[in-house]
Amino acid sequence: MMQINFKEDKIFIFSLVFILFIASILRLYNLNFDDLWADEIFSFWVSDPSISLKETLLRAFSSSLNFFFDVGLKYFHLIFDYDVYVSRYFSLLISILSLLLFAFLLLKITSKESVIFGIFILSVNLYHIKYSQELRSYILTFFFTLIFILLNFKGKETYTK
Repeated sequence: MMQINFKEDKIFIFSLVFILFIASILRLYNLNFDDLWADEIFSFWVSDPSISLKETLLRAFSSSLNFFFDVGLKYFHLIFDYDVYVSRYFSLLISILSLLLFAFLLLKITSKESVIFGIFILSVNLYHIKYSQELRSYILTFFFTLIFILLNFKGKETYTK
């Protein structure tokens, strides 16, 4: 993993924080603008905090969707509120965490210039933005993929400059 010296890399750090800030705003903008689709309504129904965990798992396993998303959304609803407009903040949170994890992955495997370019490309990626604004499990799948890739690089020598 490359070493970052905060005194010498002020422009790099500022650029990275600025891109992540703009990416967060892009994902937050019009978050609840669209109505829910059928699969989003299903995720909302499965994650009802008033039902038992067993019932949630039965509902989640009856679908072909990512049950980790539904169970995570259930606990998100328990903490915040069981409301359609609050539900999409779960996807937004996972999206922002995946941007940070992607930046960490790029810092581990490539140069600073590539980190800025890669984060910028993911930040303006329309699919990543839309999946961040929908109550679908795709964004969690992307997040799990990043975790898997990072675990594969754990303990291995990567980019050095």
